[in-house]
Amino acid sequence: MLKPLTIGCATLIALAVAFWSWPTKPKATPAVVTAAQPMREHPVQPATRLPVNPGSAALPSVASPRQRMRTAKDYFQLALLLLAQAKAGNAEAQYVLFTTIMDCRSGTDGVYGEFESLEKAREYAAIHNRPTEEADTLFERCHGFHTPAASVLGSPWEWLQKATDAGYPAAQAVTASERLNQNQLKALLPPWIPPDGVVAMPPIGGDADPRALLAEALPSGDPDVLEVIGQLQHTLHPEESREQALLDRTAWLYLACQRGRDCSELGPTSPINCTATETNCLGVPAVLLQMAHDNWARVQDRLNQLNAALEGEHWDQLGFGP
Repeated sequence: MLKPLTIGCATLIALAVAFWSWPTKPKATPAVVTAAQPMREHPVQPATRLPVNPGSAALPSVASPRQRMRTAKDYFQLALLLLAQAKAGNAEAQYVLFTTIMDCRSGTDGVYGEFESLEKAREYAAIHNRPTEEADTLFERCHGFHTPAASVLGSPWEWLQKATDAGYPAAQAVTASERLNQNQLKALLPPWIPPDGVVAMPPIGGDADPRALLAEALPSGDPDVLEVIGQLQHTLHPEESREQALLDRTAWLYLACQRGRDCSELGPTSPINCTATETNCLGVPAVLLQMAHDNWARVQDRLNQLNAALEGEHWDQLGFGP
């Protein structure tokens, strides 16, 4: 999941809810938006999933913005290339602009990108016992966003709002997540501390209801939407026990992996959920297996329930009923 851009006092408050934001969404390789199709129990390899050009039934003749982000080494150059499409109203390009800017302004990516030179980034990696390859990759990916030239890209929040207003499912889900996070931070902020970061911003998404945005985005089957819903399980269902929320979260995150999300950053996979006769089975990433406390049978049962509800369009069983 995209990391919210919270700094200063808001960052300290965010630690109060940090447990529920782990593990973070693999940022480097957003999944491709898929063509409308029945939700299937067995995983589909990403190569077989067809991209959809928002607002058109025709498949694009070139790689979509999210496909290009999968392979881009320099997010800033990609953002510059997508800027014209975004200004012309391409919701996917608007979403990718938001994603690349925000990814490179926060977290580890942002740290490396802020250095004035690759040598400085490598020095930082050496001091913190990080591989040189990490410094090389992340500096190249993000440095451009920390130069004066980045001002031409405008506000990432405005691009997210445009994509959300256009009904782009992944943008709707991210807007819902950011708004819920913003609401939490505002509620936790003591009255004597001046707000900053996202806490000081107007409500993200405007008058939109976060749950309504998620309900509208869910039928798309977009793996980014499924991943966001998984990350929000405790927030969406505060009445559930901590154990149940973690179980649901693990199942939703794995469902996103099944639907085409690149989950390689969640560690090597184990075929614990695969039978000897399956030839197209997605193994369980190590992080998700750890979240399941090595008891994948319970997660698989919950996953089967989610699949049945999705395929039957029983949104109320997923917490998104009328």
